[in-house]
Amino acid sequence: MTSAAFAYAQARLQSRHGARPRPIDWRRLQAVGDVVHYLQVARRTRLGRWVEELHGDQDSHSIESALRRQFCDYIDEVARWLPHPWRDTLGWLKRLPELPAIQYLLSGEDPQPWMQQDPRLRAFTAGDREQRLLAFGQSDCAPLAAAWERGEPMASAWFEHWRESWAPGDAAGDGLEHLARSLRRFLGTPHPQDAEDFEHARDLLLAQLTLIFRRYSFQPAACYAHLALTGLDLMTLRADLLRRTLFTAAEPGRL
Repeated sequence: MTSAAFAYAQARLQSRHGARPRPIDWRRLQAVGDVVHYLQVARRTRLGRWVEELHGDQDSHSIESALRRQFCDYIDEVARWLPHPWRDTLGWLKRLPELPAIQYLLSGEDPQPWMQQDPRLRAFTAGDREQRLLAFGQSDCAPLAAAWERGEPMASAWFEHWRESWAPGDAAGDGLEHLARSLRRFLGTPHPQDAEDFEHARDLLLAQLTLIFRRYSFQPAACYAHLALTGLDLMTLRADLLRRTLFTAAEPGRL
């Protein structure tokens, strides 16, 4: 795929990349204690587009669902900027934030109410595990279900299917391989023991993704890097909102 084919996409990506939240935006938000005030401040930052539909009365599941839906919608928007051979490959990114829920359902656990209400997970919440496996097998999640049956990690199965979706014979493979290595290291890191460990791992990945976005401009890797950066922004936003939704009201002295 030539650089010229990605010229339109790169121009749009560059604009959106420049509109990502800045460190000063996150610092302003860290000083906010309650979720209502947090949303008010966030609407005046570069995070405004992501919190426009949110409000302080939502529970944690509603917040997470809204952010996942917005991320999926954004993936679809970016896909429309790309040359045709690459448009369909972005759809698989939508399943990445859902891997924990997919693994939970594949294990035969009782579905949570929010899973039964989620339009992307609802089909996999049948009470019988065999019915769930059948539903998974008839969906785009079939590779994940097959990997689960073989005892393979979900993240590895997701990566392998993602790699298989790359347009064949593309000279941009080096950028994608660089991106894949960075994402593998982050997702394969043992669960951090505290917030500082997570923030350190996240900051390392942010730096790698920013480098990839710049180094492989006009290539598919830049598009994936931008979406990964956006996903990390939303993951940080999600953590901030859930921490304030779930724990602030329980703190001593809080009403």
